[in-house]
Amino acid sequence: MPTTDSTTHYQLPSTSGGNAQLDALRAACAAFDIDHDISRVNHADLELSTMPTEAVAAAELADEAVLVSATEAATWVEHAAARLAQARDMDHLRAALLKHRDPAAHRRYRADRDDVLARLTEPVATAIEALTKDVKKLPASAPLDTEAVIATDASAAYKRVKATLSSLGTVAALLLPSSRAGLRAHVVLPFVDVPDLGAEPVNARGQSLEDENPDRAALHRLHRDAQLNRDLTLLAAARGDYGERITLSAAATRQEVADRVARLDRALTRSAQRSDQATTFRLTP
Repeated sequence: MPTTDSTTHYQLPSTSGGNAQLDALRAACAAFDIDHDISRVNHADLELSTMPTEAVAAAELADEAVLVSATEAATWVEHAAARLAQARDMDHLRAALLKHRDPAAHRRYRADRDDVLARLTEPVATAIEALTKDVKKLPASAPLDTEAVIATDASAAYKRVKATLSSLGTVAALLLPSSRAGLRAHVVLPFVDVPDLGAEPVNARGQSLEDENPDRAALHRLHRDAQLNRDLTLLAAARGDYGERITLSAAATRQEVADRVARLDRALTRSAQRSDQATTFRLTP
């Protein structure tokens, strides 16, 4: 794989924590000009904040009580009891909302994320198609090397490719579980589809029982390349460098990405075939 500068354009925003998740959603929407309200103003909380707590209400009532006349006492007591009860109810409501706020916020985030991903399907597909065309205009040996790009008069395509890689990174953050975001080739799988080859069969000595398999070799190369440079790996997939079965193709859902991860992991696994059992183990890249 050719070398290039140290800048990575296909960067995934963090999605760890509530604010980071919302920021990642906003970044993806902004990258593809998707209009989606992610303001997260909690109007119920705002309304509750204007109401006194039980302690505050009790103090206010105590101040008022010393000024109540004999003729007003019966009515005042009735009203005071109602005010204190309401304040107590508001305290209970605040406590209940606080207890369940994080799960509710996460459910809302997941609903927003899935809605945004559905709306991104078409613009992302258009971006992938444009990237596939633009990458062919760049020097194949060094597509992100500025000197090589200038020498081949491909500056316009170069700028578009960098911008597209950056935009795709914002979407990948929504498609990949945070635990997978930095793992091997998993990081490119939101936009690279891979075949299901199963585990590589080997004998008890670890010798492959499989005829030469160019697809499996390509998956190993993809795995290595993605660890070295995400950008160049995606561009190589766009050019078709990994063969016909490893393609630049956007996943529409997180489940689709998870399926790709599972297929790649299986392909990088060797299964020792013995007379009485089969043992599987991970192949160290």
